[in-house]
Amino acid sequence: ATKGSPTCLAKILGIYQVTSKHLKGGKESKMDVLVMENLLFGRNLTRLYDLKGSSRSRYNPDSSGSNKVLLDQNLIEAMPTSPIFVGNKAKRLLERAVWNDTSFLASIDVMDYSLLVGIDEEKHELVLGIIDFMRQYTWDKHLETWVKASGFLWW
Repeated sequence: ATKGSPTCLAKILGIYQVTSKHLKGGKESKMDVLVMENLLFGRNLTRLYDLKGSSRSRYNPDSSGSNKVLLDQNLIEAMPTSPIFVGNKAKRLLERAVWNDTSFLASIDVMDYSLLVGIDEEKHELVLGIIDFMRQYTWDKHLETWVKASGFLWW
């Protein structure tokens, strides 16, 4: 992406490696930690969607209560009665940002990510961000995708 291009990628604030030593035995373990911006901070969201662009196994039957993360099929089901209105200028900006981001992610072989969409009815705003984009599309991910798509497990 060029300078000044719109983006929806959630900002990475830091990547750290945490080392801990167990008291018994002194065994050391390391964990890599990725810290990203909290897109939901200070928001009063009435609906929150984790969208992947697929309807297969993408439905949360328990949509009641606060802090429920809904999925693609929930959004499709809600649109006739609770549509999300976006102005033309905002829509064009969003389309351009998603195009930039998905083109960039594809160019570095990242194929698994989500578009987080929150609806803040109090402020009349959409909260959007592409999240979970740090895992590369490896052979194990390819196998997992194939198994989900084929609908059966073999081994």
